[in-house]
Amino acid sequence: NKSIYVTDIGNSRIQKFDYQGNFLMKWGSEGNGDGQFNRPAGMAFDPSDKIIYVADTKNDRIQKFDMNGNFLSKWGSSGAANGDFNRPTGIEFSPAHGIVYTTDNDNKRIQVFDKNGNFLSKWGSEKNFERPTGIAVDELNQQAFVNDKANNNIQVFTIPDDPFASIEYTASTSNDNSQEGESSAEKEDSNDGDKDGNKDDGDDGDDGDKDDGDKDDGDKDDGDKDDGD
Repeated sequence: NKSIYVTDIGNSRIQKFDYQGNFLMKWGSEGNGDGQFNRPAGMAFDPSDKIIYVADTKNDRIQKFDMNGNFLSKWGSSGAANGDFNRPTGIEFSPAHGIVYTTDNDNKRIQVFDKNGNFLSKWGSEKNFERPTGIAVDELNQQAFVNDKANNNIQVFTIPDDPFASIEYTASTSNDNSQEGESSAEKEDSNDGDKDGNKDDGDDGDDGDKDDGDKDDGDKDDGDKDDGD
C-alpha cells in the first residue's frame, strides 16, 4: 500500500493520507525541539531505507524521520558556513548516489550532504541565484533543476558522478534577470563562510511538498480526518 505525506507549513506539522485522501496520521508541532517544526517547506524520501527528510525552514535545519514520524536525527544551524542554513526550503534525495540536495534559500546556494547529514559540496552564489526554493533531480540524464523564485526562472545543471566535482550550468528557462555561467561545487573548508545567523522574515519560498512512500501500520497520532486542528 502507498501513502501520501504532506508538509503542512502553517500548522508546522506533517500529515499522512492514503491515496483516496483519507487522513491516517500526523506529527509535529510549532517549536525548535526534536520533531518540532517552524514552517517546514520541503520533503524528500529515501525508498531503500524508508526515511523521510524534512527541510525545517525557519529552524534552519534538516530533520530525519522514519515512515511513522519517529524522529531519527537532524543537522544544520543558522549561518553561512558549510552545513549551515539560512531558510532551507527545497530538498531532494538521490537514490543512485545516496545523497541529499538542499536549496539554501537566503544563502543563495545548493548544498549537498550524505544521508547522515555530512557536508559534501555546494554550488551557486548571488551570481547564479536570488532565492532558490525548489530542486528536482533527473538521475537518468544527470541533471538538476532549480527553481529560482525571485529571478522567475528554472536553472538546469549537469550533475557529475563525483559529488565534489565541478557543477556545470547547462541552460535556463528564465526572464531577463537570469545569470548564465558555471559555478563550482566546493569541498568543505573550515574557514569558509561565517556563522552569521541573520535572517530576513520575508517569504519562505515554498508552498510545501508531497512525497510518496510505503504505508506503515504504526500511527503516531490516531484520529479521524481533521480539518487542520
